[in-house]
Amino acid sequence: MGSPGLGTGNSGQRLGITEPISLGGPTEYDVIKTRELEKYLQNVGLYESQEEAVSREEVLGRLDQIVKNWVKAISRAKGLNEQLVQEANAKIFTFGSYRLGGKALGFNAFIIKFALGFNEFIIKFCNGCTLLLADYEMVDKHRTELCLQAAIDASLILACSAISFIYETAQGFVEELFMLLLCAISTTLFRVHGPGADIDTLCVGPRHATREEDFFGELHKMLSEMPEVSELHPVPDAHVPIMKFKFKGVSIDLLYAKLSLWVIPEDLDISQDSILQNTDDQTVRSLNGCRVTDQILRLVPNIQNFRTTLRCMRFWAKRRGVYSNV
Repeated sequence: MGSPGLGTGNSGQRLGITEPISLGGPTEYDVIKTRELEKYLQNVGLYESQEEAVSREEVLGRLDQIVKNWVKAISRAKGLNEQLVQEANAKIFTFGSYRLGGKALGFNAFIIKFALGFNEFIIKFCNGCTLLLADYEMVDKHRTELCLQAAIDASLILACSAISFIYETAQGFVEELFMLLLCAISTTLFRVHGPGADIDTLCVGPRHATREEDFFGELHKMLSEMPEVSELHPVPDAHVPIMKFKFKGVSIDLLYAKLSLWVIPEDLDISQDSILQNTDDQTVRSLNGCRVTDQILRLVPNIQNFRTTLRCMRFWAKRRGVYSNV
């Protein structure tokens, strides 16, 4: 055991209640065993595929867009002036195992697309250079005008390929950036959830968007009319009211929190205690999931190690039938 009064670093920061067992770093043997554990967790299928991860982020982005359209529609229906209607906003947050993530995978997906596009451009560039050299060899060296024309033609081909690549990449970047803004809360490179797991989500809305009439009424109606939505089950009388459904095959658990704000800002920080002012008990309970998750991520000194440990513990508990059981 450590000596009383020892901190966890040069800053003297104290993490947790009890003293740390050791302040030493991992040995080479520890690093090897950690890698073996991570490889084992991958082999038993606890990590989802890249395609499934991208699909989940697209679903979250679509859901965020849906609730924004929903809150504008009910604002107009309630007779709010046009300025408030335009400013009306709702926002989707994630929590639980899905929220315990790192970098935004949407950005990684964009980088992959950019790399593939750039590779295609390089191929076109090399082909263009080959054509240029071939034209040069076929033309008599003394016929300077024809050689120059061949060079101009090949340069135009390369320029058109470059412009096309830049345009397509810029267009893709705008689309990906838009999806990132919608999915900013789904930062999920190193996930804790496994393949096929549901996504715990929270919709935060303004003071005039009620839970009973608007969330379980109008939003439920909107979702029920969408072909992408299936197995829609509202549970308004639960201790934490929830809507369960599948969106393009992805399971969603959606909670609702009505704040005392007329406008929900995009950069809303729900970790602030002031956000709880003038809210009902159901809203407080709905907010708790996101707030607790964010607090965990702030307090854990090494998030990647925490995720690996948590994933291992969940796997152990499921194998023994004690996961989610009281």
